[in-house]
Amino acid sequence: MRKLIIAALLLIGSANVTYAYQGIDLPAITLQARIKKPLTNGLPFPKNPITIPEVYLDDPTLYIENIGDAATIELTDENGIVVYSSYVSASTTAVILPSTLSGVYDLRIIPDTGIYEFYGVVNL
Repeated sequence: MRKLIIAALLLIGSANVTYAYQGIDLPAITLQARIKKPLTNGLPFPKNPITIPEVYLDDPTLYIENIGDAATIELTDENGIVVYSSYVSASTTAVILPSTLSGVYDLRIIPDTGIYEFYGVVNL
């Protein structure tokens, strides 16, 4: 009887925790990973899995989850000119973009460590 009560309480508790997390309801920016620098020794690609950051845009704020390490965030225009650049720490969750930017920009997140960089398109 005691085991049944404990199991029921665990089930109810886990359902409440799952219901409590609702996440961010903003449109997500799809990021892809590419190699930032080639490896000089060993295999051409590392065997560890890549954790791609989750990025959301709520004009003019860029929300970042799972950035992992300190990184540089860059926005470039269609000519490849960097129009905005910011260095953020690993604990950064939001970056406020300049209100003067409007249009379509390429977003790059370049971590300090690792061999990958992440890129996507932002419509401001």
